Amino acid sequence: VSNPSQPPTTLERRSFLGLMSASAALAGTTTLTGCIRKDIEHILPYADRPEDLIPGQPRFYRTAMAVGDTVVGLHVGSVDGRPIKVEGSPAHPMSQGATDRFNQAAVLSIYDPDRSQKIRHKGEETTVQKFHDALAALAVAHAGGGGLGLLVDGRPSPTLWRLVREFAQKYPKAQIYRHDLAFRRAQSEGLAAAGLKSHAVHYDLSKADVVVVLDADIFGGEGDSVALSKGFSKKRKVSGPKQTMNRLYVAEPRFTVTGAMADNRLRIPGSHVGEFLRGIAGASVGKAAPQAIADAIVDRVKTEPGGLAWDKRFTKFVEAVGADLAAAKGRSAIIVGDRQPAWVHGLAAFLNDALGNTGTTVFFADVQRPEIAPIELLAGAIDQGQIGTLISLGSSPVYDAPSDLALGERLKKVANFIHLGDYADETAKLAAWHVPQAHTFESWGDFVSSDGTVAVQQPLIAPLYPAAHSAIELLALFLGDSNPNAYIIVKATNVPSEKPEDNENVWHRAVHDGIVSLGKPAAPAFDWPGLAAALASDQGPKVPSNGALEVNFTLSPSVLDGRFVNSSWLQELPEPMSKITWDNAAYVSPATAKALGIEGSGTAESAT
Repeated sequence: VSNPSQPPTTLERRSFLGLMSASAALAGTTTLTGCIRKDIEHILPYADRPEDLIPGQPRFYRTAMAVGDTVVGLHVGSVDGRPIKVEGSPAHPMSQGATDRFNQAAVLSIYDPDRSQKIRHKGEETTVQKFHDALAALAVAHAGGGGLGLLVDGRPSPTLWRLVREFAQKYPKAQIYRHDLAFRRAQSEGLAAAGLKSHAVHYDLSKADVVVVLDADIFGGEGDSVALSKGFSKKRKVSGPKQTMNRLYVAEPRFTVTGAMADNRLRIPGSHVGEFLRGIAGASVGKAAPQAIADAIVDRVKTEPGGLAWDKRFTKFVEAVGADLAAAKGRSAIIVGDRQPAWVHGLAAFLNDALGNTGTTVFFADVQRPEIAPIELLAGAIDQGQIGTLISLGSSPVYDAPSDLALGERLKKVANFIHLGDYADETAKLAAWHVPQAHTFESWGDFVSSDGTVAVQQPLIAPLYPAAHSAIELLALFLGDSNPNAYIIVKATNVPSEKPEDNENVWHRAVHDGIVSLGKPAAPAFDWPGLAAALASDQGPKVPSNGALEVNFTLSPSVLDGRFVNSSWLQELPEPMSKITWDNAAYVSPATAKALGIEGSGTAESAT
């Protein structure tokens, strides 16, 4: 505050915290009457303490956590039965002893007092038994699956997928959808276009001399950022005179952590990234590609469709990247961000394979992901009266689904909407039944990562709220298991039952290590004609009208798609490049800001 004698016209957060700190310090140095004395609370000892438990001594357990379809193996410390410290599992290839910000925040979110605690029926608290009875009645009413819908999130759980397949088999007329903004949907669809349905892609940057990243913040939290950062840093270390560092090329529409790390960075509109990759493909592979694909790439170096001409800066960058890639066959990697359309991911898979990177720096693993329809089809099904009962597992589509779907209005037409979620949020308020979701540290589960490694998710503590269910438990309930035990269900997925004695030891070792099996990617069977068809369908970016702006929407590095908005620790975490906390911003270049009349940091209004 510039003049303490005058009240400020606006009070910023930093000034407010400063004033409050001074007030607290003053109160602490002053003897005040009427202070409130805290109630005396007696800590009760164990009635029957376990023999191997020393009070106050931490114990560590291996588990795993998934955000979208990104998996990180964890090594979690627990004191007296309460998880308090999160580290990365050194045995898991996706963590290698490290974690990301969301893993660290999980140890705080489990104790969040705003978590949903009770089952609610039309907004009123009810009992677990009444919900179970209602769910059983709905399962009978929808025999065959007519009028039944299931909405799952992006978690890559083999056990949940097994139950989804059982659900589809038991209710053949039911419709199944997926919605999760952290799920790498475009990558999955791009690989499918190239013949790799149910596959995921994994990169080993420790063996890559040339890395090309297009609109992907792989070091800022996007995708398998923990493993990618570990691998890339290994090639950044030079221990002898004959060793050289890797080279990183980045082309992106916004400034990111990865862009800041780049040896060569190009600012490019997000809508041009696909055409930019066509140019790189033409410069590095060219006519050596299959004819159908060669026709789509060799003429894109100099001109783009839609009348947008390459300038010298783009051409120079494309030629340099193409030459570097051609000289580093089998020792390079091309990574594309999920904001790009599916055909761009398919083209990246082709280019990686054509450059000899498959099996050396780029690996494709069949994770057995079931083919599930996108949420856009759910809106049409509701309008046509095809959905009478909808079970939503773990997502909040009213909050984060595309606004043009208007799911907030459409879900009101669903007579029996069952929502499993962490909070009594916007989606929960529209649900006939809302069920609290068990925290990742409270439930059994399993996850398969992009390299094919299957990890065990084991609970560190019993659910703090007895009404909480995991997605596995709720779906098992609907399938007829009146008292589902997630431990038994997960074990049945991962350990065969032919030899119970031997397999019991295998399962105990898996729980101890946190890993059921390490990934073993096989040689992929590509379908290049299918990819060529996808490439031919692209018409390129349109010529913008005068004064038009291209807007790129990205997931927040702190709250992601909003699912972590209640974590004050993550809200306090500064945005990596702008250092903004507890806020959001539209980032524009200085030239654009000047043209729009925006001076410095301020508030701007937008309309669509």
